[in-house]
Amino acid sequence: IRSASVEEIGVLETTLKADPDQRTSSVVRGVDIAGEHVFIIEYLGQVAGFCTYRSKPDEIFPLFIFTPFRRQGIGEEAMRQLIVLLQQDGRTEDFIEVINDAGPFWSKVFAGYQYTDHGFGKYTIDISK
Repeated sequence: IRSASVEEIGVLETTLKADPDQRTSSVVRGVDIAGEHVFIIEYLGQVAGFCTYRSKPDEIFPLFIFTPFRRQGIGEEAMRQLIVLLQQDGRTEDFIEVINDAGPFWSKVFAGYQYTDHGFGKYTIDISK
């Protein structure tokens, strides 16, 4: 996982539009006040997906793995790397919203972390360890 340049965000948008699974419509939401930061997820030299991290309110939204790269553990490893980056940046918690059938995925990513269940698939995860 690494930071995406402005040009790479454009490539991600184009790739997202071509992906058969349209679970998310955009790489960034255009909300400058949220402090969005886009990360590229790479696997064997190819762009496998992306995640957008919002520093207000410390939220991963969205995370998207392109269809050919799913079910290979790439998303889990990317999120583990992102957690390390967030910890190095002094972040102590993260907010996620679990949608569709993503519960098992997030359970693996945050196994061993304390969390607060806010209902309706919304969780705050303590990543301070």
